[in-house]
Amino acid sequence: MKESLVRRVSVVAVASLLGGFFTVSPAQAAGEVLVLFYDRDGGVITPDEMRATSNNGLSGFNNDYLVDPVTLQAIQRAPLTENPGQGFKFSVPDVPVALALNWPTAPLGYGLVIVDNNGAGYSGDATINFSYRAAYDIRRRLAAALAARPDYVPSKKFNDAYTQGQAILDAIPIRVTEPVKGREGQRALDLFAVAYDALLAEHGPQRAIAQASSGLPWLGANIESTSNYTAALDLAASLTQPYGWVRLSIPASARPADWAPVVAYAKSKGLKILGQPVRGDDEPSLTREQYRQRFRDFLTAFPQIDAWEAGDQVNGAWHSAGMAEKLADAVTEIETLAPERLVVLNLLHQINTEAPEFSMFSWIAANLPPALRGRFDLVLVSLYPGQSPAGMFYDQLMETTRAAFPGKKIGLGEIGYGEPGETLWWSYDEADPAGAARRAVASQYYPAMFDFAGSVGGGFWWNFAGDFPGDPALQAVLSGLRDRLVGGINPPSPARNGSWYALATIRNRATWKDLYQQVTVKPYTDHIAGIWAKGTGAVALQIWGDPGWTRLLANVRCTGGADWRRVTTPVFNSGNRTRVWFAFDNAFDRSAGTLLLDDGWFRRHGTTDNLLRNAGFEQGSTAWTTTDTSVFRITDR
Repeated sequence: MKESLVRRVSVVAVASLLGGFFTVSPAQAAGEVLVLFYDRDGGVITPDEMRATSNNGLSGFNNDYLVDPVTLQAIQRAPLTENPGQGFKFSVPDVPVALALNWPTAPLGYGLVIVDNNGAGYSGDATINFSYRAAYDIRRRLAAALAARPDYVPSKKFNDAYTQGQAILDAIPIRVTEPVKGREGQRALDLFAVAYDALLAEHGPQRAIAQASSGLPWLGANIESTSNYTAALDLAASLTQPYGWVRLSIPASARPADWAPVVAYAKSKGLKILGQPVRGDDEPSLTREQYRQRFRDFLTAFPQIDAWEAGDQVNGAWHSAGMAEKLADAVTEIETLAPERLVVLNLLHQINTEAPEFSMFSWIAANLPPALRGRFDLVLVSLYPGQSPAGMFYDQLMETTRAAFPGKKIGLGEIGYGEPGETLWWSYDEADPAGAARRAVASQYYPAMFDFAGSVGGGFWWNFAGDFPGDPALQAVLSGLRDRLVGGINPPSPARNGSWYALATIRNRATWKDLYQQVTVKPYTDHIAGIWAKGTGAVALQIWGDPGWTRLLANVRCTGGADWRRVTTPVFNSGNRTRVWFAFDNAFDRSAGTLLLDDGWFRRHGTTDNLLRNAGFEQGSTAWTTTDTSVFRITDR
């Protein structure tokens, strides 16, 4: 949430001046690692320049961390000290460590880079050429991510960046100076960042479509105010349905009655609701019993809400020391009062931008025992790239979250960018953070959020009601993704109009099976009938004058083609009859194929009124009878 983000930056900035909470003395150290930094021209980056680069000048703060290379739990904050002569150094503790640091790549801006020595971490003396080693570690992760997505069809954007990055690394001689390694490493790192973004954003919707059989995707928006809620919900529905979810972020001052109209209106728009009775920045003001009672009140008032968030960005530094206990209480209330509803946990991506105890995976390990983790149905990770950059790290972040909560659904929680008052690490466009950069953040993370096994998606944009209404290009990001999902999960029907049609599967020999309906007619009147047909094979369109089908009034061979073709009977007279039978019959030998039939008609000659019922099959099989569904069936597939 915006208010908490601003407060969090100020807290961290002050804390960063105090150094890390954990230090390693030389006597304890298992070794020492020298870290060298070079720019894209191979020039030495001085310590001051390194800090200015990693911190984006005065926008950020020192963010170097040592983390566990597997679990990503924090080991030590601010380990880097200046090395006399060049670069930085850090002491290695008695466990393997990886170096985490925010770092820019061109043209995408800042991301979190984890240098982990090919996954093993650092356990003793070593020298790291930062950009060179980072490029190799990112290439390894990117290759693994690509191998895990065998159905991905790479775009030109991905292929160009990936192959060029690999070519740069592969061309570096074994014996070469450190400046050359640093220069070429940074160039390769830039390209791998582009390729990684492309992989996740391009494959994410494909995975969402593939996983739809086990649960439809979520496309989210956050509603944090009852002001003008109808307009916000109208827009959310128009951009996200049929996969729309809204997260109702309810302030502590509000009571259930205040939000009842919002809940009712969201439901009237067909939106699903994630309820959040306690915002993260309100939690410290509530006692444990008040927190629990608030869940009781809202759960009782709104049985129609689809999922409940037990805790908001629970590892945020602004939370009280009792957050974990309140979280467990809320889970119990949801399980008791809404046992059929989803229990949701919301975490905050911060690995190296807070004190170690609030680093996301450290907080999980310290506060969420396995039994409590097992009670959540869905784990969301909120992401503010302007406060804690992700970039190339996003894949590793979500996969590590999945490992920490085995068997659970995961997704993207809150997301936002470019809000007034935020201090930013620039992503995508430094010149236009509230315009082009915000759209680029949405364009990347909305589709990428799906690209993990078990991901529901989500993406509850903070300040949706403020950011989206006046920005058609931002709206198009969400609606375009929705359209792609709809097209893949529910492919466009081949029907001529609507979704339903009749499908004739015709064998090589006539079997005289039928699809028909009885039609009421005026005696001694001329009539004409017909159908639109598309595809291969042939059936007979026949008009019968008696229920025994011995008196044939009209007959025409019905064939289609690559496009819809109009088939019409000759004019026929009803005679003394008040009813006749309109029928399709697989009456021909050597006419095998698959024929689609739609939009039939049966009229008095010279009139336009259609006497057929359910002529376009949009009511399924209503009014129609088939004698063999393996030959004739009515379908929307």
